[in-house]
Amino acid sequence: MINPRRPKRGEVAVVRSGGRIRVGIFDLERGRTVLRSDRGTRWLPPDAVYVGVAALASPTLDGMPTG
Repeated sequence: MINPRRPKRGEVAVVRSGGRIRVGIFDLERGRTVLRSDRGTRWLPPDAVYVGVAALASPTLDGMPTG
């Protein structure tokens, strides 16, 4: 389930960027928005579209930290 609102820091965000859907922990780094996952930190471009906040996910979302 996705709650269609802009994410807050620490929430699991679903973002459309560069023609791909990305999932990660929404955060700020050096004043810029980023997504953190088990594959590292990805800075989001200004034209990124926030699809929403993951409210419920099963099975584990690809790229999300598991532990």
